[in-house]
Amino acid sequence: ITWMGNSAFVVILSVLLRLIFAAVSGYAFGLLKFKYSNIIFMLYLSTMFVPYQLSLLPQFIAYRYLGILDTHWALILPNIVDILSVFYMRQFFMTFPRDFIHAAYLEGCGVVRSFFKIAIPLARTPLITLSILSFFMIWDQYYQPLIFLKTPELFTLPLGLHSFQTQFGHEYAKQMALACLAIVPVLAVFLIMQKRFVESIMSSGIKG
Repeated sequence: ITWMGNSAFVVILSVLLRLIFAAVSGYAFGLLKFKYSNIIFMLYLSTMFVPYQLSLLPQFIAYRYLGILDTHWALILPNIVDILSVFYMRQFFMTFPRDFIHAAYLEGCGVVRSFFKIAIPLARTPLITLSILSFFMIWDQYYQPLIFLKTPELFTLPLGLHSFQTQFGHEYAKQMALACLAIVPVLAVFLIMQKRFVESIMSSGIKG
């Protein structure tokens, strides 16, 4: 139960912060088009070619310096900035009807208010898609907890499952029960959100 609670806390907070960052960044790169925005975005996009394993050591050193090593924040912070999520939201806002934003400006809305009042409600479909995909990816993360966590009470479910298998290697019934418990949240999210997920994929395909 403790491991599942830790996973739920890390996943929910990571997904929320990732959606906020992706929406703000995608809005800035795709709709506002500030000076050198395309160059900055291409430099940002080029970081995708850097293997993730190369960033683990710098992250470990930085988190130890900041004093957040062996805390859940060491798992949450790397999940906030996701390049593919920003790219996805940028592509959405590049096709966003600018007349809505211009009309909001004429009504006296600024950039921030038009973002929350106009852009976010109309971006509900891609945000739902990102939230589902992000949940699946973050829930199954193993290497980050393995490297950044040492206290068993802070383990997430995948790392806790591996630790349980190491300690109780021959108790297969308990291992299978814990594995089934780990699948339940993923299956529940899929069953609840599958209709919205399919609708978002279909609307994205039609728009493209």
